[in-house]
Amino acid sequence: YHEQGLALQRQLGERSGIAYSLGELGLLAASAQEFPRARDRLMESLAILREVGDRQGMVDALERCAALEFRQDQPERALMLYGASRALREVLGVEPMPADRRRIEEDLGSLRDRVGADRAAAAFAKGRGMTLEEAFDLASGEVL
Repeated sequence: YHEQGLALQRQLGERSGIAYSLGELGLLAASAQEFPRARDRLMESLAILREVGDRQGMVDALERCAALEFRQDQPERALMLYGASRALREVLGVEPMPADRRRIEEDLGSLRDRVGADRAAAAFAKGRGMTLEEAFDLASGEVL
């Protein structure tokens, strides 16, 4: 379904639609443990969203990147990206979609269990304090 949507969005030249489809495909690939494919899709999505200035889309993309980091057993990176996206959501005054909210909360609970509450809170707080550019760098795989 998303592959067909992506092809149609590309034909139409609908940049935001392309980014959304790529984001969904990236999240699906991460869930299937197809990590290189997931990263490629998510990075292309994030680049388009930055290009068109879609701030709400950027926050969704950062959350998808956090989900990828979580699935690649990178808990600190995941927590920082979730923290950065939460801070940006607060600034924008937007909430995640219900299905995304559930996934995010499940991921955060698992991350807290994995690294401990104190370490999780510290990494999340570090992400909340990041600039948008720092969050993009982290999502792009920059070293901490």
